[in-house]
Order: sequence, then structure tokens, then C-alpha cells
Amino acid sequence: TDANTPELSLVKTIVKLGHSLGLEIVAEGVETEEQCRHLIRLNCHLGQGFLFARPMPAPKIEALLAGQGNQPGSQQPAIPRQAIAGD
Repeated sequence: TDANTPELSLVKTIVKLGHSLGLEIVAEGVETEEQCRHLIRLNCHLGQGFLFARPMPAPKIEALLAGQGNQPGSQQPAIPRQAIAGD
């Protein structure tokens, strides 16, 4: 994705506005690692979307949050180390 798209400009503006108001920003609909890297560069470190997990029933979410979702075969977020470091 081009870094100078109108969509990215809008995201930058919203994140800056939220930070200036002292709000914690949560990005919704994060689907790709590239989107995740852009958000981290913008100092937006919270998000939800298909990149992290597909919709699931409440008991499965509860197990995941309780740390029981790390068994082999469970779907885990695929965020590259560079994205986490903000590279």
C-alpha cells in the first residue's frame, strides 16, 4: 500500500487527534501485517481484526484469554518481529 494514500492520511489524523485528547487508540479491522506495521509507526499499539483472530464463540475466547489457546494447532497472531519493534 502506498504510504501517501488518502486513507493513511485519515488514519494518521485520527490517531494524532486521539493522542492529543489523551485517549488510548484501538485500531479496528486490522487484516494485514503491513497495516499493523503502519499503525505501530503511528504509535497505535492496540488493534483487533482478522490478523489477530477470526470470530469465535465466547467459550473459545475465554480459553484464549485464560492462556489456554496456545496449544498446537490453535490460530495465533502472525505479527513479524519487525512490526513489534516498529521497524
